[in-house]
Amino acid sequence: MKPVRFTAQVLSGHKEDAVEVAFDPGQAWGIAAVPFRPKRRGYPVAATINSLPFRSFVVSRSRRLFLLIPPRVLERAGVAVGASLQVSLSQPSTSDTPVVGAAPRRAATPKRRPG
Repeated sequence: MKPVRFTAQVLSGHKEDAVEVAFDPGQAWGIAAVPFRPKRRGYPVAATINSLPFRSFVVSRSRRLFLLIPPRVLERAGVAVGASLQVSLSQPSTSDTPVVGAAPRRAATPKRRPG
């Protein structure tokens, strides 16, 4: 499937900066939203802004869809809130770039039994 390309303006979010997405990945690609943080669900996507690839999520807010852009991605791309940029979105594959800015996963620690 070809990537969806568009131009968007970086918006300041209350949790993360984002760009508005003009299509629904769930409908377009037949994928389901998945949990990615406590109480947060989104569509996993492989994204590129100004030629910088990263993985993120498209989330629903106020009946609109937004691509979350971690601060490290904006910094590496040399982009600030309010800037217009080129965006490319596609379905992620297992070999895609890791999510930039994501917290590393911790290994589960076994619980000790008393006694």
